[in-house]
Amino acid sequence: MSSGYPIGVSSPIRTAASASSPPALRSRIAEIDAETVGLHARLAILAAERKTIVDALQSVIYPAVLDLPVEITAEIFLQYFTGAQIGGDDPDVQSDPGWVPPCGPLLLASICRRWREIALSLQAIWSDFFFETRTAFGSTEKLLECWLPRTGTHPLTVALREFNSNNRILTSLSPYMHKVHTFTCTIDPDRSFPNDHIQLPALRSLNVYTVVTLDAGDHDDDAITPITAFMRLPRLREVTLIRCPLPWILLPWAQLTTLDIVRVWDVQLLSVLRQTASLEVLALSKISESDLDDETLVRLAHLRTLKFNRYQREVGMLQKLILPSLTHIEFALPGRRLRWPDPTSHEVLCFVGLIQRSACSLRSITISDPTFSDAMACLRAAGPTLEVVKIQDSDWNTFSMEVFLEQLDSRVADFVPNLKSLSLNPCRVAVEIRYTDLVEVLAYRSQDRGEGTSRLESFELVIAGQESPSWPKPSLTELDEGVDKLKVLQDNGLGINIRCPQKWIPGVDPLLLRSPLEPRED
Repeated sequence: MSSGYPIGVSSPIRTAASASSPPALRSRIAEIDAETVGLHARLAILAAERKTIVDALQSVIYPAVLDLPVEITAEIFLQYFTGAQIGGDDPDVQSDPGWVPPCGPLLLASICRRWREIALSLQAIWSDFFFETRTAFGSTEKLLECWLPRTGTHPLTVALREFNSNNRILTSLSPYMHKVHTFTCTIDPDRSFPNDHIQLPALRSLNVYTVVTLDAGDHDDDAITPITAFMRLPRLREVTLIRCPLPWILLPWAQLTTLDIVRVWDVQLLSVLRQTASLEVLALSKISESDLDDETLVRLAHLRTLKFNRYQREVGMLQKLILPSLTHIEFALPGRRLRWPDPTSHEVLCFVGLIQRSACSLRSITISDPTFSDAMACLRAAGPTLEVVKIQDSDWNTFSMEVFLEQLDSRVADFVPNLKSLSLNPCRVAVEIRYTDLVEVLAYRSQDRGEGTSRLESFELVIAGQESPSWPKPSLTELDEGVDKLKVLQDNGLGINIRCPQKWIPGVDPLLLRSPLEPRED
């Protein structure tokens, strides 16, 4: 009968019964030690063999990933990384079907040993993080102590939510503040701001938000202690202020080159712009108009780019500016439905006045939701220096599109003579265009047309929208001759992108709705 013990291992009961003298016991201990050493050696051999097999299996399952050079894997990590969140894990949020876990370095380091080594050595993915201060700081303080040293010498991008309610965070960050290049914070106007606890000598980009939407009269600007922590930052160049009344914050306005402002009063904005002598990029959104009596114009000698929020309908601020160096502008127009029966929108008149008053050489323009007549008026006012044109969310019909192409094809009065890039993306109406007609325009524009003109380098047409009974069925007449000529133009270097919805209206041949340059499936 089997004893139930492994071969070579004696029963302890039998051993104790048969060996009663001390020499026999010592001899048995020596035997047990020898057997134990042998078993450990055998286990080590088996563990090594197992590791070899596991590595072989991994190389079979993930050969492309594991064989990538470290530099390629690190670059993939950088592209995948979207900034890490420390603290603030809300179970209610995580249970939402659309919740996506943060793409932080801890996730990358948890995949395998090789990825862990790369992630721990890659300073960049540890140097961009968002700290949720509504979480009890003690629960994440140890994590932050381990996290921050891994940033090494890399510049920091730090975002803090309502950090003025918890100065312990600033204490932990203090040894690393000299590396912060980009700083984002949300503030509560009802709480004091820790002006004396912030030292950011290397800061280049600042983003400030308020935690509530501020309407006129909600807060007394004079009763709020202004934010002075960012007054003396010699490297600060880019600032974004969202729902932050300008009297609340003191900044080195004269040295800023980029300014993005959302939801302020025009009188406050103009007061600040008079101090921004070095400004090159200005983005505005939801600027509230007041009863402003000051007719003094603001001259921004170095401003190159002016952007209005895409859905901003009021661009009256254009009437207050002189921009001699302006080269790019983005703005939205009210569309026919919102301005009928006025022949020309107020926004177009403001734009025309800005160009004439500034005598600038505009090179790029993006217009959203324009009528055909408004778009043509803006393009003509922009002058012959215009090179890049983007028309977004247009509702032009087939006739308007034909007239537009005729203007581009005109041999008499050259329309936008230096046009290099044209984008109509998207067109909300199912316009009909013959490829044979389109190719003539593109061929003419992409050739050498003499002194004072430029060749067209790229063309984009995207038809997208929702089905409407009042719209014609999209047909973009497809003729083999026209498609062949489009392909020839593309082969000769002209970038062409034509896209249409595949399933816009039931019963329409999808071949008529896709790009003519896409290969067909027989």
